[in-house]
Amino acid sequence: MTHYKAKIIITVISAISVLICGMILTWYQVISLEQRRSMQTAYKTLNSVETLLDEAKNTADQASVLLSEPCSMQVRTKLERIVISARHIRLIAFYKGRKIYCSSFSDMDAINKSYAGFINSSLAIVKNNTVSPGIDAIVLQTQYPQGIIVTSLSTAWISEIMHFFNAQHHMDLLIDNDIKSSGASLLETGYVIIKSKKYPIAVSFYSAFNIFSYKFITDGWVSLLLSAILSIIVGVLLWRYILHSPSLYENLSKAIDRGEIIPWYQPIVHSNSYGTYGVEVLARWISPSGEVISPENFIPLAEQSGLIIPLTKKLMAQVGKELPEKLEGQLQPFHVGFNFITAHLQEPEFLDECRAFIKKFPPGTIRLTAEILEREPFERVSQLKETLRQLQENHIDIALDDFGTGHSNLNYLSALPIDIIKIDKLFINGLSPDSGSQKIIDYVIEMAKTLNIKVVVEGVETQFQVEYLKKKRVDYFQGYYFSKPVPINKLTLR
Repeated sequence: MTHYKAKIIITVISAISVLICGMILTWYQVISLEQRRSMQTAYKTLNSVETLLDEAKNTADQASVLLSEPCSMQVRTKLERIVISARHIRLIAFYKGRKIYCSSFSDMDAINKSYAGFINSSLAIVKNNTVSPGIDAIVLQTQYPQGIIVTSLSTAWISEIMHFFNAQHHMDLLIDNDIKSSGASLLETGYVIIKSKKYPIAVSFYSAFNIFSYKFITDGWVSLLLSAILSIIVGVLLWRYILHSPSLYENLSKAIDRGEIIPWYQPIVHSNSYGTYGVEVLARWISPSGEVISPENFIPLAEQSGLIIPLTKKLMAQVGKELPEKLEGQLQPFHVGFNFITAHLQEPEFLDECRAFIKKFPPGTIRLTAEILEREPFERVSQLKETLRQLQENHIDIALDDFGTGHSNLNYLSALPIDIIKIDKLFINGLSPDSGSQKIIDYVIEMAKTLNIKVVVEGVETQFQVEYLKKKRVDYFQGYYFSKPVPINKLTLR
């Protein structure tokens, strides 16, 4: 298996793993939601049944004042009126010594025959072919000091309640003996039983960890969608991190070895005569197809990976081969600037590399300039200061590149031996007849003059910028107004 295929497999497996984990979490989430809904429905069902039984209990309380009176026609009439006034109650019966002696229904023998077997239960469901033929009755027994009152209501009302709530979640109603006889077995098979605190009734529902697929989709679609999106994001990030970045690193390393990174030159001109003072050497990646790859696409990676040091060494070697011929007949020392990271400057052999580069030119024809720029704050400033002094002693100028951005700040002007500051184009871009950004530029230029430091202004692109900066007596210009970076065969010296 190739390294490339292994990375693809890792990426795919990681993305699928994220998706599976998301589906499992969604399953638990839907199960929990379903259980909460079932619990809420169970309590609502129980409360509704309790409300019916409350009515039966209240009806018994109303009739209890008649327990002490004989079962006369007047008492039975009053019982009938109480039944009529109660919405769900079908009959009221009085018992003493477990025997019926008065009722709102005229045929007490029929009632006694139907209810006699349940007189020992506080709540029961009985066949009631006398009062409501074909419809069972729920009988609530209420004890009083003078006797027992039995109130009866049709199970049709309970059926309506159960039908309404079963449309949401299936529920079963357990009454008195049902709770005792089947409660334990129901619990063992995954049922939840919610008992009433007021009456011997309970509601049960199935609570095992299984749900229908449509519930999984309809209740968990948001979580499933987020899981899918997250798995795609993880896959893309892993793909880019595992495959793309190392591939670019390998390509860049090979490009350096094959000489595809070549030097281009951007002229730096005198501010008074516009004659060429020197050049800054810039890296360009020329792919095998002839495409010019911008340094923005590979320099950050080179700096992060450490490839910037071998890249810079390659550039110095190439410049040492092609630039001397271009400088034949040059009267004054020609400024040649390279960008160096501080890690390169502090390598033991760096000074020897600079000396070897200078020896490739006729004596006195060039002035090597080390342009330093740190993406992070300089470390071991005292050691760096000593290194820079050694370079100056060997006639190598020190320039602080892109001054005013990153970590190239005022502290380094006082802490390090600097010969030149290069003002970043960021400050020059806003310099126009209608802008008010001149004060910052003026301050930097004046400060450099006070410290006896030369000033190179980068990014000069307009006539106004040239004229304004010339009045401020800057030393040198660099920018598209004079020349873009060009390969050696297009470099023109004034």
